[in-house]
Amino acid sequence: MTFWHTVVHSRTALLCIVLSLLSSHVMGNPLQAPIVPEPGVSLPFAQERAANVRDLRYDLFFDLPEDASAPIWPLRRAGHA
Repeated sequence: MTFWHTVVHSRTALLCIVLSLLSSHVMGNPLQAPIVPEPGVSLPFAQERAANVRDLRYDLFFDLPEDASAPIWPLRRAGHA
């Protein structure tokens, strides 16, 4: 085997190892169980939001149908997005 042949094979092997490590880091470990998020807002996020957001108000308007199984649609008012 020539010197350049060895260099090319070494670089190729190193590149394969690096790409393999990067892809396993980016894709996550397939052997680990998937993380299932809990319902609701996390406590740290809620605390941060409470510390930074004040006097937030919403004007919400809904059209409530008589049929309880029918969908509930928001109403749009002029001047509101």
